[in-house]
Amino acid sequence: LLLLVAITVVCYYHKSWWQALSSFWVYLYLAVLGLPPHMFMAHKSLNTLYQFWVHTCLIRELPWIFEFVLSTPSHHRVHHDRRVHKNFGGILIIWDRIFGSFLPENVATPLEKQHQEEACVFGVSRSLGTWSQAILQSWYWRSIIRRGTNAKSFFQAIRAVTVGPGFYTVVMPRPIRAPASSRDRIRLKSEMGSSWGYWYMVLQTLTSIVVGLCALVVPMTAFGNILLSTVALGSFYIYSMVFDAHPRAYYYEAGRTLILLGLFYGVSSFFSGVTGIPVTMSKSFGTFYLVSTLAVLLRGPRLLGARR
Repeated sequence: LLLLVAITVVCYYHKSWWQALSSFWVYLYLAVLGLPPHMFMAHKSLNTLYQFWVHTCLIRELPWIFEFVLSTPSHHRVHHDRRVHKNFGGILIIWDRIFGSFLPENVATPLEKQHQEEACVFGVSRSLGTWSQAILQSWYWRSIIRRGTNAKSFFQAIRAVTVGPGFYTVVMPRPIRAPASSRDRIRLKSEMGSSWGYWYMVLQTLTSIVVGLCALVVPMTAFGNILLSTVALGSFYIYSMVFDAHPRAYYYEAGRTLILLGLFYGVSSFFSGVTGIPVTMSKSFGTFYLVSTLAVLLRGPRLLGARR
């Protein structure tokens, strides 16, 4: 149960880096109307908590009264289908029914006759062939800039930036059918070449998460915060190179473990001074990266031989 909750929470928080910058102004009119800040925060928090349970494929369909009024997992799966732009309601689905942007999941085939595999096709509009969050989060900016620079007038350039891909299709009837093969469902699948490589990546990921949490909760200097954040984010980028089967991933990972070995163990006193992490904890990280460096250097590409 805890694993299912964790997976659901991770799915929900897999959000755009730019959403906080691009969506806050939508709510500014509420302040003009005099809505108390505490009421706004209460409703926003309730909406956030509600999202935890709708990001799942395990719940197929609820009784009809809930499906008619609420945004359920079935409705929200359609929202994340990359072929349509529908079902925007956070808690209530009745707004989509009123404004014509509602689409039921079983519009093409009755739910009881669908295969239990994924009927919707999740993900971005085109396959990018990478696990890198930096690429996944920034690739669409290039499309926006390209449309803006190719615009024939100033107003077309403004529309390229402000009008999203679902502006004209949100109220169009667009039936969705289950893909014919798993090739159409799964955009990118990577596997480690050995079980040792799998567990190596699990331990490295968990350690990087701890390092990132230290940057958030441990009182430290601004330089220390930047340093730890760079370590965590840089590590995750290299992990994506491993799963992308990048030809230089092995060399990047070997360099990463060597640098972190020197940082956490070689200059542990300086590192502890700027980050606030105890020296003993820093040396524990250093010992972990010593073992990691030996594993990478001794096992070589066989350890990190990811395949697609």
